[in-house]
Amino acid sequence: MVDPDLRKASNEVFKYLWRQVQAGKAPEYSDYQALLYRLLPGDREEKRRLRRAVSNRVDAAVRRLGPLLESTEDATQYILDSTICNCEPGEHHCRDICLVDAIVLDDDGNLYIDPERCIDCGQCHRACASGAISHSSQLLELAHLLRDRNDQAVYAILAPSFAGQFEGLGYQDLKSYLLALGFDDVWEVALAADVLTVQEAEEFVEYWKSGRKFMITSCCCPAFIKLVERHQPDVSHLVSHSVSPMIAMGRILKAQDPHCKVVFIGPCLAKRAEIRRPELEGDVDLVLTFKELKEVVLAVHPDLAPVQDRNLELREASHDGRSYAFSGGVTVAILAAIEERLPGRDISTVRGNGLKECSALLKEVSAGDLDANFMEGMGCPGGCVGGPGTIIPVSDGEERVKHHASIASIEHAYDNKVADGFWESFSDRVSLWSKKSGEGETNSERRGRQPGHPRALDSRRPGNLRLDSQFPHNQRSDESRAKLP
Repeated sequence: MVDPDLRKASNEVFKYLWRQVQAGKAPEYSDYQALLYRLLPGDREEKRRLRRAVSNRVDAAVRRLGPLLESTEDATQYILDSTICNCEPGEHHCRDICLVDAIVLDDDGNLYIDPERCIDCGQCHRACASGAISHSSQLLELAHLLRDRNDQAVYAILAPSFAGQFEGLGYQDLKSYLLALGFDDVWEVALAADVLTVQEAEEFVEYWKSGRKFMITSCCCPAFIKLVERHQPDVSHLVSHSVSPMIAMGRILKAQDPHCKVVFIGPCLAKRAEIRRPELEGDVDLVLTFKELKEVVLAVHPDLAPVQDRNLELREASHDGRSYAFSGGVTVAILAAIEERLPGRDISTVRGNGLKECSALLKEVSAGDLDANFMEGMGCPGGCVGGPGTIIPVSDGEERVKHHASIASIEHAYDNKVADGFWESFSDRVSLWSKKSGEGETNSERRGRQPGHPRALDSRRPGNLRLDSQFPHNQRSDESRAKLP
């Protein structure tokens, strides 16, 4: 649990800098340091430590406003300042919670993060009460983007776990708020999850028919994918080749408008590392957490007038796509699509709920001891509703996501004509495959070819639909809903 004084001071400085950037003023180091001293006055060691912790967070965000920092997918997004840590020797909570032993104690007793082992899950940042571990926020980049967009459209895409995170803001209120803030439109990433559900189901069916009756999913969890790549690479060929729903949404939006900017708002710090991967570079521009949106942006602009004369419904995604937000939801969604294509098969599934369970299951897969056909992996306990950027408890998040899924007008991803049309409009220009289908391929190289796609197109899929067209909306099936495990 982060020190409340540290959290409050950090939010106040970010709010000040947000106003500065939106006013067209360059953040001055001396100004925000003076504010920081007023918020955390005094020369006692505890106050100096807290000021250093806030400075580390703010300095990293301010630096991002300058020339682009040179970064690669192997560079960790976290900063560990061992001089700030006030844990007792041998009682470092961050080391205890790190499943992959990425937090190392050197010969001088200083902690550092090994970027070769780190999977960017963010659990160490959540566990660090002293503020010694900070991450590189993109808050100020968003403030700059909304101010100086140069006629570029800026879209907000909401992770499926957004439902119920913002107390007092209903779904339509949140969309209205984001539009008033300056976004040109707001989309549910769950719509792209519907597209990928069908793709992963077809991938599994191809595996099954070829005699390979096992597949690992959660393309949606970058921490899980890195866990496989860095710590269990011998099973990486069994992971679905799909990109994440976030990346798919960004690619589809940019297929219509190559100059637009896409901002993901979600629960996950690992998404910031995901968008830096060379093969995904440029698909999504910024990542903001629910906490950052609430504690800084909404706090700076509490009284934005609601947007008039705009469709504020969030109704294009299915029940299945919205269920990606919690552990087990991805499995149920994909199994329903598999059953529609390959009915009557007895498919055994397992799910890793949190990195500890995921790691144990991957070891069983590697040893050939896992008795299952399909594995889902979620890095955070509870799934995305348990991510480090969430605001409400995991159980509340799951309950509210399930409610949001229950009011969807479409039951299953494979019946979502909106998603069908959304994909078909751009399928000749968009690849939904990940690096594993073209090892080492960068995004610019991928864009230079015409990507193929295995999804079988049928007569239900309308063509030539634009994002601003009026999509038809399906009605819920009368059949009973599949029960989530």
